[in-house]
Amino acid sequence: MKSDKYCSFCGRDASEVNRLIAGPNGIYICDECVELFHDILHDHQNEPQKASQRALPNPIEIKNELDKYV
Repeated sequence: MKSDKYCSFCGRDASEVNRLIAGPNGIYICDECVELFHDILHDHQNEPQKASQRALPNPIEIKNELDKYV
């Protein structure tokens, strides 16, 4: 018998997953989606940060630029 509870993300019925976690307003998420989202977030954290497209000036360049005004 199908349950009226199902994962709001993948659509699996409560009987098809190990655990269904209730959220607000009748939203549910299954343990498999939680694991998938955890992996996605973990992989994103391990990506190297993109460097700024504009190179930062070195101290001498900063001093020379400031000397124009002081």
